[in-house]
Amino acid sequence: MNIMKMTMKYLSMASLFIAGAMMFSCSNENDIPDTPQQPEKPTGNMVTLTTTISWADDSTQTRALTEGGVKTFAPNEKVAVVFETLGGYSKVDVTLSEGDITNGGKTATISLQLNNSNIKENGFVKYIYPAAMAKDNGDGDFDKLYNEQDGTLSTLASTFDYARFDGNFEGTQLPKGTLTNQLALCKFTIKDGDGTDITSQLTKLTIKNGSDVYSVNPSSLSNIWVALKPITSGKIDIYAAKGWALYRKTVSGKTLAVNTLTPIKVTAPQVPGALSGLFSVNDNHDLVYFSQGNLRAVWHNSTWANWYFANYQHDFIKNYQGNVSVGNPTEGDAIDLFGWSTNYGSNYYGINASTEQDPKKDNYVYQGNFYDWGNTIIQNGGSESGCLWRTLSYDEFKYILKTRSASTISGKANARFLMAHFPGDGEGKIHIAGVVLFPDNYKLPDLDHTTITYEAVNMSSTYGAEYNVWEPVATLDWGDWGKMEAAGAVFLPNAGSRVGTTVDLDDESYPWGGYWTSTKGIDNFESWCARTLQCERYDEKYQVVFVDATSRHIGLSVRLVGPGAYNQ
Repeated sequence: MNIMKMTMKYLSMASLFIAGAMMFSCSNENDIPDTPQQPEKPTGNMVTLTTTISWADDSTQTRALTEGGVKTFAPNEKVAVVFETLGGYSKVDVTLSEGDITNGGKTATISLQLNNSNIKENGFVKYIYPAAMAKDNGDGDFDKLYNEQDGTLSTLASTFDYARFDGNFEGTQLPKGTLTNQLALCKFTIKDGDGTDITSQLTKLTIKNGSDVYSVNPSSLSNIWVALKPITSGKIDIYAAKGWALYRKTVSGKTLAVNTLTPIKVTAPQVPGALSGLFSVNDNHDLVYFSQGNLRAVWHNSTWANWYFANYQHDFIKNYQGNVSVGNPTEGDAIDLFGWSTNYGSNYYGINASTEQDPKKDNYVYQGNFYDWGNTIIQNGGSESGCLWRTLSYDEFKYILKTRSASTISGKANARFLMAHFPGDGEGKIHIAGVVLFPDNYKLPDLDHTTITYEAVNMSSTYGAEYNVWEPVATLDWGDWGKMEAAGAVFLPNAGSRVGTTVDLDDESYPWGGYWTSTKGIDNFESWCARTLQCERYDEKYQVVFVDATSRHIGLSVRLVGPGAYNQ
């Protein structure tokens, strides 16, 4: 199949660093009924309607998908024709042949056979090219634009370069149509903070403007082509993944106009301590990324104010070092199980959590509002001034687990998470259990020794809306996990709990754990509880993950996300 060609008149790019994004809607789309109507079965009066379609002859605008030449129609590509009928509307895809294309590819003849008695006289007609971008009602299918681009020019040309004509029947005859492009086309090249071009090494490029999020999956491309809705004076967040590493750049106040092609060169520094997977936390598709490991504090120079992320996602301190000597620490001790953080006295950051469990007793001392661990200076998290990281809220954690749209894995649509474990090695290495979180647009790599079944992903629970139960739990091979992590997966290990200086893993061959959110408990628990994500055994048989209220004095794990308060 020939690739569509295009010309472009380059705008001056000398001062253009990047373009921003505007929302765009096509005219007349609100005139279409909400409920799709199936075309009526022909009963006679079949006619062949023929017309011509063409590209606007405007040499001042870029209209196509090669870096030189006029945009042309190509044989075997399809045009969608959506038209009004007496009972609603109908959609027909017309495949172009070589004989249909004239005028150097700028004009094409389309023919379709219709039931003439079913056509609404002077009713609307829409031509959409390519047909893959047309919904049955004539709207643009932007889900494909958001989720299926691969960064290549050929795929963009044949599938995503959305052009359309809106008109009306001339009685019951098809009108001639001049197609107009509806999107802005961009050619991205990405450099890291040192100025090294990393475009060909990227495994994912995500562009966000408002609630529009475009997830592109390139492979060894020197340029990454992306079709976007036009943008004006908007903010663009650019996330580039190179395996597990994340590179990020935000640009504001730029414009990407409809029917233009814009080369975009971006310098995006690596986000220290960040994993590359991106997760929606609300219906506006606000995105977060997780830190490389659980938070820990180290006792140094007579203070706990030395903060780090664990080097690996599966790593936790267990029942030694600072977790059991928090009341009498020595140089180098570390702690990664914290009471709920407040700015009140001994509960500052939750390090010296109270051992008191009864809030009705007079000596119950756990007070204060939440004080985010993201305010700390995290040595390997890039936060020289703090506030580059933050704690997820209860609603955000629940959205990640329960609501967001995600990819299909092992036949399970919207695969958001998986209860999993790494078996012990028989040489002192304990069993590690926890939850795998799959990013919004996740492509599961080919695995050699790990089997993920349909039943193990997002399995519904009979224990209420807050609960999810799995059986069996997926067993992860370390080599396969390296592939999954490089593709953006997050692992939250079950790291036990602490009360005072006592650590409880429940069972070191199958530990349990919990993760704090920033949200207080509700109802009668508000004064002494906060919300947590918890993972534990259930009846010796199941693994369960749920979001619930927990007494604030209990030491639990903390996993921060970005962007933080200074980086929104």
